[in-house]
Amino acid sequence: MANRENIVTSSLRNQGLRQHIANTFVLAVEQMYMHPQLRFQWMRFLPRSSGYHINDSFWNGFVDLLKQQLANAKIMVPRIEQRPGRTIKQVKQLPNLPPFIDQHGDPVFDDLGGDAAIYISQRYQNSDLQLLRSYGLQVLSMEDITARVQADLERGSSKMRSSTTDYNWHSLAAAILKYPFTEKFTFSMLAIRLMRLLPLDDGQWVSTHVCEVQPIYFPTTSSDTKIPPGLDIRLICPDAAAHLDRKDLFLTLGAKMATDDEIRSIVLQHYIKYRASLPNSIAWLRFLYLTRPEKGESNAESVKINIKSSALENLCPSKNDVYLPDDKSDYGAAKLRLVVHFLHPDYLKDPPVRPREQASAAEASWRRWLHNTVGIRERLRLATPDGAAISGHILHVAQHIPERFLGLLHHLWPHEGSKVWNNDALKSKLEGIEVLCDGGEKHPLHSTMLPTAQLKALSSRFLREGELLPFLKLENTSWNEKARGWEFVEVLGALNDDGLTFHLEMLRCIVTKTPRARDLKEPTRVLDLYKAIHGKCIVSDDLEEARKIIRSVFLPSILVVL
Repeated sequence: MANRENIVTSSLRNQGLRQHIANTFVLAVEQMYMHPQLRFQWMRFLPRSSGYHINDSFWNGFVDLLKQQLANAKIMVPRIEQRPGRTIKQVKQLPNLPPFIDQHGDPVFDDLGGDAAIYISQRYQNSDLQLLRSYGLQVLSMEDITARVQADLERGSSKMRSSTTDYNWHSLAAAILKYPFTEKFTFSMLAIRLMRLLPLDDGQWVSTHVCEVQPIYFPTTSSDTKIPPGLDIRLICPDAAAHLDRKDLFLTLGAKMATDDEIRSIVLQHYIKYRASLPNSIAWLRFLYLTRPEKGESNAESVKINIKSSALENLCPSKNDVYLPDDKSDYGAAKLRLVVHFLHPDYLKDPPVRPREQASAAEASWRRWLHNTVGIRERLRLATPDGAAISGHILHVAQHIPERFLGLLHHLWPHEGSKVWNNDALKSKLEGIEVLCDGGEKHPLHSTMLPTAQLKALSSRFLREGELLPFLKLENTSWNEKARGWEFVEVLGALNDDGLTFHLEMLRCIVTKTPRARDLKEPTRVLDLYKAIHGKCIVSDDLEEARKIIRSVFLPSILVVL
């Protein structure tokens, strides 16, 4: 054998020599495996799959023999280097796509245990491992990866499930799990869909299969409004959903981003079917407020809303009067200590703030919505909802807290007075209610007088101690301070001018108090009053009518003092 070109390839001796060379090469590799550096570099001495021998069947046969011999040699260092060596086919190179190594140089998902472990040592250079590809070394497949993802999910020390796993790890894991969907790896897509990769807010982990049976939503709607609890819907854990890469993965796996309208519909359905706990009721109501349409809620929506009273009763404000518990008015149900349904005070704690709304305006806006939309009352009713009668609470105040009645009526009239003004029956009933007057006496409202400065001065001219006209008794203030807004009592029959009727009432008051002339103090004042009555009669626009009024008062009351 003078040189390589003159090798007789058919020679049995040469073929045997080729076999011994392959065996010797493998023994050399096994020796290098024992060296701390060469064990990671021995493949640099391997014949390349391309080169001078590519068209030479003899030397190609040598490479085949070498592959066979190396295939059974335990010359590969596993990831955990203290473990025994592995054969080329018992380990796999970690892939570049999807990225499988974290910032610490470790695989994102741990290897399986025992003989199923296939991760190769990280001390190999990629270029050296590339040399082994033609000798049987494989790259970790998606099937291998999904097996290790599933193993992680089943461990008690699962990285995926751990609350301490960092943000970067979850970003890498999400990229790995989305990769088959990008590349359309059907088998791996199916395997991932069967994994319990969706963390729920109740601590459960479920698979995409659950999404097909019952939708799984993100914890906020498309407007970024938090979905309230107690709706019997499955929600992704808020912390997991806040991670942008994980959120993208969850969308890929079938989780849904609900719209405001979808959740509003579920909330309104639950009002009909269930009685919510107080915390859930507050959360539902806040959600409806934060997601209310720009054009406002429909009446069909409003009538479904239920609330919890301060006594934890489940009430529908469209059917039951429910009042604000901290009414700041002196004439609110709370201040008057009436027995009514009050909204539970927890509804008013930490009022929700709508987007682009100033925090300082949140409380007023929230209370206004509770009143206008939900139907929580800010003030008492003057009349029953059907308009058939004066409300029971008004009658209660008139009877049991008479000193507050006129102030209450003054407080309510601008808001509900039209209901009485346009209803003769209600008006008549309200006129007949007895109200507190000067001296502590009570008179029907229609027979009272406004305590104007003019009428008070005129009465002082003709009346003496004990002779009291039914001037309305105002609460803790004088007429001058409260005059504005009291004109409405004239509609209900209260007298507000110094005309003929007022003078006749003064005369009646004197005669009623002192029926006998000899007992009368300062009798000349009666003569002056007669003259004043005569004067009012003469200047009347309708003299005959004035005379009729005088006769109607004098005849039954005998107002002639002798």
